[in-house]
Amino acid sequence: MQLTDGELRRAIHAQLRAHTVLTLATASAGIPHAVSLMYAEDEDFNICWLSDPDTRHSRHLESANRCAITVATQYDDFRTIRGLQMVGSAGREPDPGDGLKLLVARHPFLQAFVAGKLAQHSSRAAVYRFQPEMVTLIDNRRAFGFKQTLRLPTRPLGNRCCD
Repeated sequence: MQLTDGELRRAIHAQLRAHTVLTLATASAGIPHAVSLMYAEDEDFNICWLSDPDTRHSRHLESANRCAITVATQYDDFRTIRGLQMVGSAGREPDPGDGLKLLVARHPFLQAFVAGKLAQHSSRAAVYRFQPEMVTLIDNRRAFGFKQTLRLPTRPLGNRCCD
């Protein structure tokens, strides 16, 4: 049985809030790469993380901002698998203020990093933002292979990464 739009949105937000680490998949020159990152999200399903601009995934996003994200935990029984698959665009935030606020609110230990090391080493840590276009909820508890996709309109983010 399919969820209503409101139920689907609530289920997606619940999954995002239930986890703290995502897997980001990028590619450049036909070479794929995946990495685990701590994240924070806003009410519009945009996702932020801190990363070194010199990492492979950050360099990939510089050359091609299209990417995919999964959010899930480890399960011992496939009948209980739940998670998210997301497709969209991501890039470095030119003004990291809003992203940093989200990240510190979600992960208070980052406050010391933001106040100290980030301020001192801003070239080694940047805020990135992912804007999803499609979010697929996976929930085998509902039925084996249950998937339902929420398609999001492309939303302008002002001077943010994904314009």
